[in-house]
Amino acid sequence: MGEIAEALAPAGFKALATPINISGLEFPFAAVFIGTRVSSEVVVIADTAFEQGASILRNVEGLARALDVSQSKRPITLLLVGPRPMDRVVEAMARLCRVLFVASLEPDEIQRSLAVLLPLNVPASSGKLADSLKEVRNVAEGLGAPFSDLVMRAPQGASAVSEGLHKLIDSSLDEPRDSGMAST
Repeated sequence: MGEIAEALAPAGFKALATPINISGLEFPFAAVFIGTRVSSEVVVIADTAFEQGASILRNVEGLARALDVSQSKRPITLLLVGPRPMDRVVEAMARLCRVLFVASLEPDEIQRSLAVLLPLNVPASSGKLADSLKEVRNVAEGLGAPFSDLVMRAPQGASAVSEGLHKLIDSSLDEPRDSGMAST
């Protein structure tokens, strides 16, 4: 379970002592983690190689009830490590909490299985990023002064662009229009 702890720790999950004790009741899980930063989840780990699905289900039911009685708002995520329990047991677990499966303790499998609990890793950009606003300005210059003025206001924020658009509309309404009819 150390491999899973290593994956959860950088995401702000803190390991708790097991068995976990809530309102005087003990719940024996292989490991228990609690979210400390962004996540408020309680993550419990059960090893299906050593514990039957029905026993895990009873522990999860008890944990869910104990958290409800203590008026906890923390959602539960159950990580099942090892062979998958019978479908009816998994369905019953899923009514109580989010159920994730970890088929093996290989680092890639752990990362894939825990992806919903872990922060998104955005790769660093390689190469020079284009200045999209500069490109828009270049295109807008070809459209004439009123439009390029709106684009020039963009770095000042949406309200500046809105103000410029209002002025553009107001000025076009103030200009007299040639109706195409000659006056006599």
